[in-house]
Amino acid sequence: MAKIDLVFWDIDDTVIDGASLWYLAVYAAKNGYMSPVALIKVWLWFIFYKLGLIDDPKKIMSRAVLLVRGRTVEQFKDILKDFFDRIILNKFYPEALAIIKKHKKLGRKIFLVSNSISPLVELFADKVGADYFIGTELERDNKNYYTGAISGDLTYGLDKVKKIKKYLAKDNILVKKSWAYSDHLSDAPLFQMANHAVVVNPKKQLLDLAEKRGWEIKSFSL
Repeated sequence: MAKIDLVFWDIDDTVIDGASLWYLAVYAAKNGYMSPVALIKVWLWFIFYKLGLIDDPKKIMSRAVLLVRGRTVEQFKDILKDFFDRIILNKFYPEALAIIKKHKKLGRKIFLVSNSISPLVELFADKVGADYFIGTELERDNKNYYTGAISGDLTYGLDKVKKIKKYLAKDNILVKKSWAYSDHLSDAPLFQMANHAVVVNPKKQLLDLAEKRGWEIKSFSL
C-alpha cells in the first residue's frame, strides 16, 4: 500500500473561532434542550478550565453532553444539523478553509481530530471535505438512545495521538508526510508526531514552545 500525505486539524479555535460545544450548549438552552441552570454550570466549568482551576476537561464534557440524554441518534442528528447550519457555518476561519483547500489540491488527505463530540465532528468533516475524522464518542444504550455519558477516553492530549495511531493501524493507512494544525498546548503530542507543526493563534505558553521548537505560527481571524 502506498504511503499518503496526511494533514491533521483540530477544530475549536483552529478551524472555527470559539468552542463548538459551548456554542452547542448555548443553542440548546435557547431552544429548550438544556435548562438555563445547566447552561450556567457548563459556563462555570469552561471558565474554571480556562483559568487553570481545573485540569480535567472530561468534567466540562460530561456536563455539556447531558443534553443528548434520552434522545435517539436520529433525533440528535436533526438537532445538530440545525445547530450547525444556523450557528457554526459563520464561525469558520477563512484562512483555515483556504489552507485545507490548498492541501487537498496537492493531493494530501485531511484528518479532523477533535475533542468535540463525534456526531458534530462528522458535520465538520462533511463541510471541509475531510477524508477521516475522530471525535469523542457518546454512549448509547441497546435501543440506540444516548445515555448522556461519554464512551471511552476523550480525544485530548496524548489520548488524541493514541486514537490517531489506532485508527491508522486499523485501516492500514501508511503516512509519508504529515502536518498538524492546532491552537492548544494539549496538542503538543500531536505537534511532535507530525513532520510539520503549525500553531494557530497560540497563547503565551504554546507560543513560547512553538518558538523554541521552530514550529510554524499562524494567525487566523474572522
